[in-house]
Amino acid sequence: MNFRSLSLIVLCHGIVATAFAFVFLLEAFEIAFPLLSLEAQHPNFVATEYSKAACLFVAVAIGTFASYEIFFFPFIS
Repeated sequence: MNFRSLSLIVLCHGIVATAFAFVFLLEAFEIAFPLLSLEAQHPNFVATEYSKAACLFVAVAIGTFASYEIFFFPFIS
């Protein structure tokens, strides 16, 4: 198995995951993209304090994993 290509794949996945986490971070602060927002995907969605906290939790969790993929994992081998 070629570990250089695996490192590149993990790095690219981390970059895409960072963008995904950024969408949830914006969603927690009530800023939404038309095609990516929760309201666009679920028409009966009502934003509350709990959904904002959940979006913030998801953004931090995905952002932590993405930063691990970008800054640490590709350079192990």
